[in-house]
Amino acid sequence: MELSALFKQQSEGFRSSHIEIQRHGNNFGAWHNLGVIYYNQFNLAEAEEELLKAIEINSGDTNTLYTLGNVYKLSGKLPETINAFEKVLETDPDDSRALFELSGALHFQGKHAEARTTFEKAAKLDPNVREKSLVLGI
Repeated sequence: MELSALFKQQSEGFRSSHIEIQRHGNNFGAWHNLGVIYYNQFNLAEAEEELLKAIEINSGDTNTLYTLGNVYKLSGKLPETINAFEKVLETDPDDSRALFELSGALHFQGKHAEARTTFEKAAKLDPNVREKSLVLGI
């Protein structure tokens, strides 16, 4: 997708989400979409704020929690990163994406044995995890 088309698409999504929030302040989808738009723009503080508002409305949405975990990871908030991915796994213990991300966060926290166990579970669920770890040099 061309960069200008992507920017236009995000601008339209941003505008429509703001309209929905003005109409219905408790619109989970609008808060989630705004959080994702900010995340994609690397506006991490705003992404965190909007995603937390979405989670207040729907605390069990694994996609929102997963995105929030990545926001925390990019923000260098290791304990919050771990917490977000663990919450994903409370709802879906077999979410290989969350297991993979959690294993990396645990590794950086120095919990190497727990990180390895978590990684192996992710790899068992999704064979592509091993390839992804090689690409990332993990």
